[in-house]
Amino acid sequence: MLPNKIDSLEEHQLALELAQHEASVTHIQQRAHRWRLQDCDEPTLVRMRHALIVEMMRMRDKLTQADDYFLQCVQAGEPLTTEQALQQIDRLSAEWHSLDGHLRDVDNAIVERHIQDRMTKLLGGARNYSLWNTFILVIIVLSIVITIGELILFNQIISTDSAAIFVTIDTTICGILLLDFFLRLWFVEDRRWYIRRYWIDFIASLPFTGVLRFGRLINLARFARTLRILRLIRAYRSLVETFRGLDKLFKTFEVILLRRSLMLAVVLLFVGAFAISALETLDTLPGDSELQKGLWWSFTTVATGGFADIYDPTTVGGRVLTGGLVILGFVVTGVFTASLTSVLLGDESKTVEQNLYQIEDQLTGMMGQLQLLSTQTNEGLLALETVAQALSNQKSAESIAMTLCTTMTESFEALQASVHLINGNQINRLQHSGLESVAPADVIAVGEGFMGQIAANLQREDLYHLDVEPFDQPVVRVGGVALACPLVARGSLLGFLHVVLPENIGRYYLYNRAPMTLSHHAAIALYAVRLESA
Repeated sequence: MLPNKIDSLEEHQLALELAQHEASVTHIQQRAHRWRLQDCDEPTLVRMRHALIVEMMRMRDKLTQADDYFLQCVQAGEPLTTEQALQQIDRLSAEWHSLDGHLRDVDNAIVERHIQDRMTKLLGGARNYSLWNTFILVIIVLSIVITIGELILFNQIISTDSAAIFVTIDTTICGILLLDFFLRLWFVEDRRWYIRRYWIDFIASLPFTGVLRFGRLINLARFARTLRILRLIRAYRSLVETFRGLDKLFKTFEVILLRRSLMLAVVLLFVGAFAISALETLDTLPGDSELQKGLWWSFTTVATGGFADIYDPTTVGGRVLTGGLVILGFVVTGVFTASLTSVLLGDESKTVEQNLYQIEDQLTGMMGQLQLLSTQTNEGLLALETVAQALSNQKSAESIAMTLCTTMTESFEALQASVHLINGNQINRLQHSGLESVAPADVIAVGEGFMGQIAANLQREDLYHLDVEPFDQPVVRVGGVALACPLVARGSLLGFLHVVLPENIGRYYLYNRAPMTLSHHAAIALYAVRLESA
């Protein structure tokens, strides 16, 4: 029983130690959920953008292939496969639009980061920049309090002299907000982008004094000043270390239908208020002004569909207005509810769907790999042996190069193959087969470009003791990978075999090793031809 007791004590101690890591685990989780694109530096964001562009081009190629397959199914009169092809197009389109949304977010983050870096440099450090944002947030809150107070209470409880003081304070705040707006506008690289994105900040920061307070325009001016609450939301986003947990809420309200339905509801609210005030006499409604009475009536009509019925219009125009607001209120409420439900519940279903398609893609890749191993491996090995023999029987460098290029495109499914020989400080193309658009130039200077840099580096190495391997780089245009295989014989770099393989082929061992294997044979054959000609 003693060993069991000892094990129990050790497990208990281990449990206590693991419990102490709870705070660390929680911190890791919270930090991951607080992460935003704006937290990345500009080079990281640029790399993200490049990766998204590459993936979008790959997705576009998949869409093109899916569209061709869909048309083939339609022409063949196969309804089941046509439906499957259509579903694939829908899925690929959704993925493309999702990538496009991510790309827009990254582009916006790059511009925002650029503004933040320049503002930080101007203010003398990140701490001062954070204090400036906090200051902007405080004065915005103060401006909103003054605006709402003037709209609702100040006319009744504050004298004219005191109201003038509040107007002065409000004008000063607007000046500071306009200064912040134009500073950021000055620092941004794309000013059109900034104005399209933050034009509401400019409108909300304008001081409404003087002529704008004349007569009935005072109501419009006060309404426009309430738009500063939108600037409060944007200022909140700039506070990096404050209440980041609400980012999900802001992302929710950035959904197109949600945003449009909310904007339409606000427009209906104020249009209904001004219209009913002009068409009807609202003496029976509670409120100190016609605008307050109209706003309350408009809100209850839009939100409840007239169920509250706090005022029954007597004019034809008022009744038509009421009917229109009721119908539009039903539409706005339905769109908002459906959109909110889709946002809150759509993430999980989307994740499940993406996981299913990932599993399907993995199974497809495994089936393709098994097919290659079972049906093409022997053929590939035989082709390697045949070509190696054919290379050794050629009598000229041109025939060796042509045999090698033709074999790569015909037997090993390369999109392009070309042989290049080094002549002094230049790399000259000898033969070519396949797509010309992805082939290297006819003449490349040593030290320049993909192959030129490789040649310069290899010429400084001891090739007798170096294990020469192919060098690769992505070819985005065709969704493939380029292999530069050095032609090395007797410690000398003779040139290169340049091959472009499709991405789905290039990752298999037989296909990505065949070019280098044949390059060794070709290099020996070229060296022998050179000795004979000498």
